[in-house]
Amino acid sequence: MQLGVSASLGATATSGVEQPSLVTNAKSIAFDGTDDHVNLGNNWSFLDDPDANEFTIVAWFKGASGADGTIFGKAGADVNTERAVQFFTDGNDFGYGRLGNTHLSTGVTVADGTWHHAALVSWNDGGTYKGTVYIDGVARVTASTGSGTQADKDFLIGARRNTNNTDLGYLFTGNIDEVGIWNSALTATEIKAIYDNVRLDFTKNSVGYASSSSLAGWWRMGDGTTTSDSTTLSFPFVIDSKTTTLGPELVVDGSSNWVGNFDVSGDVSSWTNQDDTKITLSHDSGTSGLKIEAESDGKDIYAYFTATVEVGEKYRITADRVGGNGTTGAIRVGRTVGGTQYWNQYISNPVGDEEEGTVFTAAVNTTCIIALKTNANSTYIIFNNISLKKITAGNIGIMTNMVSGDIESDVPS
Repeated sequence: MQLGVSASLGATATSGVEQPSLVTNAKSIAFDGTDDHVNLGNNWSFLDDPDANEFTIVAWFKGASGADGTIFGKAGADVNTERAVQFFTDGNDFGYGRLGNTHLSTGVTVADGTWHHAALVSWNDGGTYKGTVYIDGVARVTASTGSGTQADKDFLIGARRNTNNTDLGYLFTGNIDEVGIWNSALTATEIKAIYDNVRLDFTKNSVGYASSSSLAGWWRMGDGTTTSDSTTLSFPFVIDSKTTTLGPELVVDGSSNWVGNFDVSGDVSSWTNQDDTKITLSHDSGTSGLKIEAESDGKDIYAYFTATVEVGEKYRITADRVGGNGTTGAIRVGRTVGGTQYWNQYISNPVGDEEEGTVFTAAVNTTCIIALKTNANSTYIIFNNISLKKITAGNIGIMTNMVSGDIESDVPS
């Protein structure tokens, strides 16, 4: 394959030949085939029914022989009714697509330990919707799209859903990179341009690619960690490199916030102690963090911060565990009703100094609580960089059941 040699923004060289708009690509994400996956959520209605909508999904992937599994999918377990959108490898190491439950066999060996490019295209052929699977820039199979729909499942990378929208099925072992979704049917010329110019910038038109305006999302799988508003997001987040932006910090204490050295005075008055006879809250001057210390009967007792959120909107929460003599702790996000806690999401047992985080959708009320605790008596945990921000644009993917080491320096070339 011929990789473009210029990183210019679709410029025309002095020879008169247009040069591709390229990005730097140094990372991909490795999946273990057991429970690893990236969840992009259920955010694109045009993927629900391939027999009524045009769209395109692409990805680079590398798996060894026998590494059968799903590269990407919005699908469930039932092969006859729930495989609306899926690209996967199977027992003979071929690449396969599913669109509206129609089975699309490419007959091309792709699980062979080398990088391959897949594109799954749903397109309208004079009123009849069809599906085409491209492997390495070449159309391999086309068939009429089936009538199967899938409105209630998340779109996953590295797996598909199984019997409901919380379990997993047919997981992939190998590396995946540069996943893109468009709400239009890309042409054969565009698919070939994306394959030939491995690092093509999907947000800019160049060298035959002309669909930047219909790009719905682009997940660079370890690269592109800076949002449109210059916020850096790393593991476990996989940002949408098209549009991700975040709102202002919501975890504030007076005039300062809890990111970095949250409060030089050590004021922790914005946090509510659930039971001050069982846990002690204090400012740790060494780390500028919030210290939660459990007495002999203080495990699972929470400290709370209350923030205002908007119903149905998505939020990103992160925190660092920066010290402690306990091995476990937790950060949870939820709400209280009648004194009972209901959790939307939680970050369980953050490890070392690594940032941990998740994305959640605000519940039916307009306040949420951020709760910190230790999981053992007579121990303490110190948290810092506690942050809650609204996702104002874009769709952030979450590396689930994974570690930061799963982001590897292994990329297509």
